[in-house]
Amino acid sequence: MAGIRSGTAGFTFLGEKVWLHTCGEGQMGVKGGRAMKRHITWSMLIALLIVLGLVGVAAAQQPRSGGTLRVAWEADISGLDPHLSFGMQARLVVGNLFNSLVTIDAELNIVPDLAASWEILENGKVYVFHLHKGVKFHDGTDFDAEAVRWNYERVVNPEEKTLDAPYYNSVEAVEVLDAYTVRFTFKHPTRTVLPVMAADRVGFLQMSPAAYKQWGREEVRLHPVGTGPFKLARWEQNQVIVLEKNPHYFKPGLPYLDRVELRIMKDGVTRVTALRAGEVDFGNMVPREHVERLSHDPQLYVLRGKDTQRITTALNQKQPIFKDVRVRRAVLGYGIDRHAIVKTALLGQAQPLWSPVPPGSRGHMDFGEQFPYDPEKARALLKEAGYDAQHPLVKGYENLHGYKLRFETTWLDK
Repeated sequence: MAGIRSGTAGFTFLGEKVWLHTCGEGQMGVKGGRAMKRHITWSMLIALLIVLGLVGVAAAQQPRSGGTLRVAWEADISGLDPHLSFGMQARLVVGNLFNSLVTIDAELNIVPDLAASWEILENGKVYVFHLHKGVKFHDGTDFDAEAVRWNYERVVNPEEKTLDAPYYNSVEAVEVLDAYTVRFTFKHPTRTVLPVMAADRVGFLQMSPAAYKQWGREEVRLHPVGTGPFKLARWEQNQVIVLEKNPHYFKPGLPYLDRVELRIMKDGVTRVTALRAGEVDFGNMVPREHVERLSHDPQLYVLRGKDTQRITTALNQKQPIFKDVRVRRAVLGYGIDRHAIVKTALLGQAQPLWSPVPPGSRGHMDFGEQFPYDPEKARALLKEAGYDAQHPLVKGYENLHGYKLRFETTWLDK
């Protein structure tokens, strides 16, 4: 697998996290100094720096409540169902409307969210979660152990076709022990359940069962009801998504902001222009070609996060030609110049990666330059496997979206 690592830009809506994807057009978030002074105060800066691991820069500042954050947002969403709505943008928004049982902090540690604590029993086969008491969904109904069981049953219901169902295939039973205690029993010991609940699609997000009953599977995406720090106030398609503070949020003092306006601007240049003009306070998914210039603007902060994302290319080893390890090493090992990709395609906004886990993530192992760019060695391996200039390796594909792809080795003169 060939890889390039690319630093995430993480930001909070003053109290709760979301992680920005860095592949594709966007590379990082940028916020405007003029607008921040006029609308947000230093609290937003502190929250951003905490997520990015730079809290020492502004540690002397104290958060203050109030204000509206105006964000140049890159795309509209298909809905806000935490279990069904596709797309990165939906994922980022639902993380501010809903909570999971556990979540992750700035250092990627698993920490309490709706669960105040938990016990791991029988060597990881049983997990018992003790829930916060007195938590309300946005519709005023109680969050309790029955709600957790209902959300689990919805996620694994094959008729719902939820995105996260495969992660819970190993669950044997979910039992309500009392109003605020729920037990998950697995078919075998596991250590993956907490990371899945904490991070995948922002976690095991809890929806109001009453809201689902009221609106049904198809319409609940338009009427999201969670326990999160913000509530959906308005959504004008292709125009703006407005979130308002949840005054009954169960985490004391949070969120700091009163309101968040995600102003949809699909063109990257438009987002940058709005930021520089002071029309918005934060620019999301900033085009790479603008990053260097923006970083020199004294009125703007360019936010670079930890290296936790990767851009990869993987080969399907079920394909006969890729079963040969010599072909794999030649094609995605010695035959790819990662440094050139970083410099030209990514404009220096990434680093070459040889490990499957980026250095900013837990579990990273540094393999060094395991496969340095060496076209001569790549040619030799392909020739051993039976491919040369007269018999090049060619393979055509049609991916899941119906796009036809072509893979071909090119034999250059020495």
